[in-house]
Amino acid sequence: MRKTAVALVVLLSVACSPTPPPEVAAAPTSKEKPGDKPIAQSDTTVDAGAPDAAVEAAAAKPVYEEPPPVVVRRHHVYATMRFRQGKLVTIVSLLTTSETETVTEGTQATLQRKLDKPPDGGEPWVDVADVVVKTVKTKGSRVSGNERRELRLEIQVEHPEAKNKKRSPFRPKSKVRLQIDK
Repeated sequence: MRKTAVALVVLLSVACSPTPPPEVAAAPTSKEKPGDKPIAQSDTTVDAGAPDAAVEAAAAKPVYEEPPPVVVRRHHVYATMRFRQGKLVTIVSLLTTSETETVTEGTQATLQRKLDKPPDGGEPWVDVADVVVKTVKTKGSRVSGNERRELRLEIQVEHPEAKNKKRSPFRPKSKVRLQIDK
């Protein structure tokens, strides 16, 4: 028991002792000649070129790169309301503001209605509902000039404007438009 305690005290005293001063560590031993330089441990383990190359590579690479700009293409499909059945709305398109992009099934859009008198000269169109296009049917004839598309829409979310009891935005023959952002 005493030997263990003595050994423990010796180990603690060695572990807690301060490091020797640099002169003692660099003093030549009996095998070394007085004119020889001592070899530092850091010289043998560190490659001198590696840290500089890493620093140069980090400095050359920019910290932040600008992401490419996001382009949103917005077009409208002007239409008249045919009818509403629960969550389904049918409209007949009159005009689209895009020549290249057509409305296809699964397109997400915002259904808007036109206000008769916009307040304070503001925006004449008010959001009614967020919709998804379910079916697209072509009606009429291109030759006779009465070609139009009948769009069946499913309402995803109704906006507060749609809850107007006096003047429902889903009245037949009311002016509406689809706002499509791609």
